[in-house]
Amino acid sequence: MLGFSLLSAAMLLLTILGGGILPKVTVITAIICCIGHLLVCFYAGKLDRRITLLTGLLIGMLIFSAIPLPPWSEFIFGSIRSDQNELARSAVQDAKSIGLVNESGEWFCLSRNRAGTLRMALLLLTVFSAAAIGSQMPGVWKDRYIRFVVIVGIAVAFLGYAGQWIYPQGKTFWWLISVPHGRPVACFLNRNHFGGFIAMLCPAAIILFADSFGRGKFWSSGFWGLGFGIMSLATLMSLSRGAWLAYIVSILSVTILLLVHRRVLMGMAVAFLLGVIAFAVIYLPHDELDHRLTSMGYIAQTQSGMMRMSTWFDTIMILPDYALLGTGANSFRMIFPQYRTATTRESFKHAENEYLQNLIELGIIGSMLVAGVFGRAMFLWRKTHIQSGTPRVLGFSVGGAVIVAMVHAVFDFPVRIPLYAFVLASFIGLVITPYTCHHRIHIVAGRRLVAPLLGILAVVLIGIHSGKIYDFDSSDAMMCADANRLAKMLTWSPTSWQAWYHLGRKAVADPSIDGVSYGHKCITQATEYDPNNYRLWAEICRLRHSLGDKQGAHAAYDRLRSLRTWVRIKEME
Repeated sequence: MLGFSLLSAAMLLLTILGGGILPKVTVITAIICCIGHLLVCFYAGKLDRRITLLTGLLIGMLIFSAIPLPPWSEFIFGSIRSDQNELARSAVQDAKSIGLVNESGEWFCLSRNRAGTLRMALLLLTVFSAAAIGSQMPGVWKDRYIRFVVIVGIAVAFLGYAGQWIYPQGKTFWWLISVPHGRPVACFLNRNHFGGFIAMLCPAAIILFADSFGRGKFWSSGFWGLGFGIMSLATLMSLSRGAWLAYIVSILSVTILLLVHRRVLMGMAVAFLLGVIAFAVIYLPHDELDHRLTSMGYIAQTQSGMMRMSTWFDTIMILPDYALLGTGANSFRMIFPQYRTATTRESFKHAENEYLQNLIELGIIGSMLVAGVFGRAMFLWRKTHIQSGTPRVLGFSVGGAVIVAMVHAVFDFPVRIPLYAFVLASFIGLVITPYTCHHRIHIVAGRRLVAPLLGILAVVLIGIHSGKIYDFDSSDAMMCADANRLAKMLTWSPTSWQAWYHLGRKAVADPSIDGVSYGHKCITQATEYDPNNYRLWAEICRLRHSLGDKQGAHAAYDRLRSLRTWVRIKEME
């Protein structure tokens, strides 16, 4: 019951507080899960040593990449990182010399986005602990946890549908918590994440319906069937095409597996329920839904499809420069603008493909560790299933969730959403240990406490910087920060064009110093890190014109016009 209570409390916390993306929510959840992991170590079961070691190495790699290192050690960074660090170091020193800032930063970390990497380390600590807690639950509580999660999913689906179509929630979570950006649905920042999360729980709902129906529990089957219908409707009306594809693949897989395993009655019940839902969809009048459904036939030609494919191709070009160690977890937004070929107003903050983004951010070494953790988990599941069997509801629920996550990750970044990642990891934890295991409290060998104690220590140390890890790569925070804070942000993310730009703007706007030349230098460097940003070129053009650099101003204006032919600057005409 302890594991069930811990996981349920953590899930409810994430669900209520914006899916875990609100500041400090992940810190609190990580503390709950790591302490829970420590407590469940006092049970007879234990987590596989190899998966613990692989996960520990992965988390250790992320934390190490976020630790600032002295300049003399920069040979391990490689020439590209060293050059980037030296540019930022010189810029901060120059800012101090002209009186713009008070301190100069000398040390830089391996990651190109220290704040984002520390957040990812917190997320990994949370999901690993959730999986560990789930793996130690007795079988009956594993079943109850699956049902609890599905019930929460049904509630989220119903309220999310209401918030999207009946009583719009605007820029809020649950009509209560305001957010500055996005188009929230329920507790998610956009409809894609909402649709993907609900789709991940649909296989569990449909197998609960089929199992109850097969056992002759018609009231129970009616409840789960209704819940599945609500979740299917919510997934459909989310208008997320990636969620649709993941939903279709997982539900078809569950249905086929039921029939293959000779569960004909259950399979027929599922097929009938799917037929009812499909019939309802056909006759559901909704113009926007009709348009999205029609676009599935030419999805590669839609604006969204073309932008994603363009982003994927540009993302691949990053790999040769950061092949071994990657750019650092969650640093895509700081690196990608240099490589993008699209000239759209804003570049993607994510690769919209989890496999590509992991490869770029973690490099070959980190990606091998991720593959090792997942592969080991699947091996343990198979081993456990062969030795002691996996109950149908549990196996199909987890298998369906994994399928949804794997398919959805091709088009989006769902596993970076704390609530999504937490539920998926806790589900996987349920099947990597035997279902029929008996637990008793006993004295634990000290070495088994090492992993949870190290996890708690890491969470505490990262939590000390909780304000910075949510602000130092935030566009909104950079716009409002003073020069000293911007200089610090630059040392945390030396390739952030926004940090360079806003630091330059502060220098130009400060009347107490002669900062125009310095500001020009910073904004010029910003164009190096985001060369297809037409607004930066417009800024550079005006700044050079004010400095009397006519040749440079015309060069910037030509670049501006190549990006946006309709933009005019009066002074340059």
